[in-house]
Amino acid sequence: MTGVLCNQDSFTEDEHYALKTLGEERFIPAQAVVLARGLSLTADTKEIRYPRTLLSRYARRNKRGVADWRLVYTCGLCLEETGVAGRQISQHKLKVVEPILFEFSSICQGTAGFEGVFRICFAPGYYLLNFNLRPYIRKRWTRQEGKINRHYQVFARPCEALVAEALDNIYKVTGKRVLENRFHWGPTADTAGSHCCVGYQGRKLILHSLFDFAYSGSVGVVVVRRPCPRVDEELNL
Repeated sequence: MTGVLCNQDSFTEDEHYALKTLGEERFIPAQAVVLARGLSLTADTKEIRYPRTLLSRYARRNKRGVADWRLVYTCGLCLEETGVAGRQISQHKLKVVEPILFEFSSICQGTAGFEGVFRICFAPGYYLLNFNLRPYIRKRWTRQEGKINRHYQVFARPCEALVAEALDNIYKVTGKRVLENRFHWGPTADTAGSHCCVGYQGRKLILHSLFDFAYSGSVGVVVVRRPCPRVDEELNL
């Protein structure tokens, strides 16, 4: 690892396989993340919930340059804990709505001020994320959503906190920033129809909002792969 060295002797067999298959820059192990953050690691969050055949398939797509799949360990930190800076564009209240995703049980429904999104958290563990924004660039939020929902049982639009921590963990472990001056358009909306974006502006992780009818060459979606049920192997996605 470039930024943080961790003891690979404590890796599970699946972690060794992920490192060998995806490479150092695209596998961000739990041991390195907790070491960089000064946190403790619990064994029940170390399980890689994706089969090896899937990791191999996505590694081949990475090599072809059509994807940027990374397996990143996250601690379940909210934006406030990750240190994301907020830039309020919308004056309207946010509708903090739970995304249709497998383990985001800590997200509350209802409305809150702009600061409410900074306290949304999610379950810790390994997440398989595609940082290739190209399929979603220059598309309105609703068009992006339609594209994702074609395979809703396999992919999802992750919450802003998950992407922000993944970006920060990649930087802490490898010393490299992903999505510089590009942004993930998240699921959290305000009452005026804007959704939150998170990404690097220069060297700082920031959060802002963008109207759904707008679109930008720097705003896309970091898609998350749901943990893999058996049927996914048949879909070849």
